[in-house]
Amino acid sequence: MIIGYKSIKESFLFIIFLFFITSLIYSSGKIGDINSKKGIKTETKLEYRYAKEKSQFKQYLYMKMVTDYNENGKKIKHARYGPDDSLIETYFFKYDFEKNIIEQTKFDSKGDYKGKDIFKNESKLELNEDHFDDVLDWKYSYKYDSNNKLVEQLRYDMNDNLKQRDVYKYDAKGNLVEELWLGGLQGYVNLDPNSELMDRYVYKYDLKGNNIEKTRKSPKQHFNWRYTYQYNNQNNIIEIIIYEYELRFGELEEVPTSKTTFDYIYF
Repeated sequence: MIIGYKSIKESFLFIIFLFFITSLIYSSGKIGDINSKKGIKTETKLEYRYAKEKSQFKQYLYMKMVTDYNENGKKIKHARYGPDDSLIETYFFKYDFEKNIIEQTKFDSKGDYKGKDIFKNESKLELNEDHFDDVLDWKYSYKYDSNNKLVEQLRYDMNDNLKQRDVYKYDAKGNLVEELWLGGLQGYVNLDPNSELMDRYVYKYDLKGNNIEKTRKSPKQHFNWRYTYQYNNQNNIIEIIIYEYELRFGELEEVPTSKTTFDYIYF
């Protein structure tokens, strides 16, 4: 889910968050599939951040996420917890008879309704809670190629103005190899979704077709990112590490910024 933001800090968090959501979209083909994980009953993710102490980077727990799946590999519940294991928010998912997602509903830590996403005819409407009324925030549409691969995602505001266009490119094996973000918000400036590039991502794979590296190459930022991935014998991802490039003493140095570990309970 892509959300609106109003500050530079929020835009930074937005990029991290969007990375994970985008990964769910392209790995599943059509948007209605939402990352089928057949055979997995529960997935627990622990996200760690790194802090520098006495010239060394030490990790600390930032967030825990627990996702429950049904026997068809579809998400039915997703909960986010703070480092003290306190509940932050919960998402519930509904599907149609063809097992395509039709609704995602969000509740806060007290169980109060906070908004929902509606999926219909290969498009998505994002609704945010505002004084107990659903108010349209963003609208999305999707385009697919002849192999049912997502090739373009378009994001519109409530007045149907195009704000961001994401383009996806694949190799002959159907692996996503390049992702282009055009438009969007850069600081306080709205970029042109038809011509101005905000971010570019490049992907690498192992012989099994598992994504093992993702590199961010941005013409609009002062740093780039690199993501590395590890998998278990079931080809389920078990670790993601994100690195940031920092300029130190005139040279770019790669430093870790976060690590996410995955644990699974299978049916």
